[in-house]
Amino acid sequence: MQELKTIHIIYSNFADIDKKEIYIGGIQNYIRSLNDIFTKKGHRVEIYQLAKRAGQEIIEGISINSYQSGKGNVLTEIKKMFNFFSDKFNEKDLIIWGTDTIGFKTDFKNVIAIQHGITFDLMYYNLLNPIWHNNFFGTIFKQLQCFKARKNFRKYNNVVCVDYNYLNWIRTQLPRAITDKAKVIPNYADKISNENINTKENDSELKILFARRFSYERGSEIMLDLIPKVLEKYPFVKFTLSGDGPYKDKFEKQFAGNDNVTITKFKVGEGDEFNLNHHITLIPTYGSEGTSFSLLEGMACGAIPVASNVGGMTNIVVDGFNGFLVEPTSNEYFKVIEKIILMEKNQLRILSENARATLEKGFSKEIWETRWLNYIEKF
Repeated sequence: MQELKTIHIIYSNFADIDKKEIYIGGIQNYIRSLNDIFTKKGHRVEIYQLAKRAGQEIIEGISINSYQSGKGNVLTEIKKMFNFFSDKFNEKDLIIWGTDTIGFKTDFKNVIAIQHGITFDLMYYNLLNPIWHNNFFGTIFKQLQCFKARKNFRKYNNVVCVDYNYLNWIRTQLPRAITDKAKVIPNYADKISNENINTKENDSELKILFARRFSYERGSEIMLDLIPKVLEKYPFVKFTLSGDGPYKDKFEKQFAGNDNVTITKFKVGEGDEFNLNHHITLIPTYGSEGTSFSLLEGMACGAIPVASNVGGMTNIVVDGFNGFLVEPTSNEYFKVIEKIILMEKNQLRILSENARATLEKGFSKEIWETRWLNYIEKF
């Protein structure tokens, strides 16, 4: 493989340099993993971010360069940061934009942008003025979102997509001569376990995990309506809500004193321990996302996934084979949970083993690493 002098990865907020810790988030975790595989191959990796103060820090073995951000627009600040640090960039270096939404065209040749999935299929109806719910104005709004996404895509010569949903969409929007620059490298599960709660004969409780950001788009409204429905009919079910976000107060208020609902939060690297203790993992997201880490982590532990039939899920879950795909409504999620409750133990075992095998053969971290290392050979 051609030697790369340095790989520069740019993102807006990767780490808290005062607390000396990396932020918890999907993109931050992705960048951390890129750093690991590239440095393991002997390449030098530098991370660049905006922060309250400038400086160069080594956090968890990762070299982080911070640019003191002003009060301007994030994209404006990113451009200032890039111009400040780019004098140190060599023409042979590789530049990676942590997400396609923050980058811009540069004179450098070896540039990759990472596209983390479609999010603009969800219009955030709960936040928009009702006029945008109208067919006419809603259609205009959607077209503007698509225009912006096409514009982002055209800024780069090389785009890595984390799922096929985006690739298939962009192919409907632009000629193949343009879209051929996209490469799909699906996300991964860090650990694939040989243990599996669904293979145990003596487990009397049914345990369900919701490990997501506590936000509207990730299905928190569905959970608020779903949990009481399930517990009213099946009081032996136990729910674990793991995460943080704007709906945390609502969860704590509604389920205060309910012994069947546990609200907690796990750290990076603890996901497998939580998933191994649950029969079902719920991914009730309203709109598309990238190849969902939460979904992959659950399946890697044999937890039976029940996921919304949106992008980022449909290229992983085969309905009825390794999990279930449903419409993102509490009623539809209730129906599938009830179906699982009434299943024979052997059926549950087959579903969960298929889920784990799907991860092992198609979404392991080893496969992800190999795809990335093969991809950067062309640079």
